[in-house]
Amino acid sequence: MNSAPIPFRSRRSRAFTLVELMVSMIIFVLVATAATFLLGASFNTQQFAQSGATTDSQIQFAVQRITENIRAANAVSSTANSITITSPPSTLIGGNTFTINYFLVGNTLVESYVDNAGNSTYSSDVIVTNLTTFSVSTLAANSKAFQIVLTAGVEPSITRTFVAFGRNL
Repeated sequence: MNSAPIPFRSRRSRAFTLVELMVSMIIFVLVATAATFLLGASFNTQQFAQSGATTDSQIQFAVQRITENIRAANAVSSTANSITITSPPSTLIGGNTFTINYFLVGNTLVESYVDNAGNSTYSSDVIVTNLTTFSVSTLAANSKAFQIVLTAGVEPSITRTFVAFGRNL
């Protein structure tokens, strides 16, 4: 019979060495740091995209409202940063006309409806926030055409330049 002695294994040989533990900790810290930076970058990108979408939606809404009201208007007057639109008579207010005003209050574009007969304000609503530019000019070639520029947003900043034509002017 071959009776070779079985080698004795100490418990020490089964454990990790301090160097192995330090290397694995450094690798873990590097991976965790990279993951944190990626998560932060994706959050910032999402905030940037959502801010741009909100601003774009507000500006598009303002463009539609202003264009529709100028098209239906009996009279339009403007300054460099406001528009006053007089509507045709409306059955909603007893056949009277009303005035729609678009103007800046701080960094917001406000739309207000005023009954011309009773001089009472029906509504006054903020339609664009964080507005940096609201300019209105009459096109020289056509007194029924108004060029309007809206710029809003902090980052990203969105600009819309459009021309609205009055049909009934």
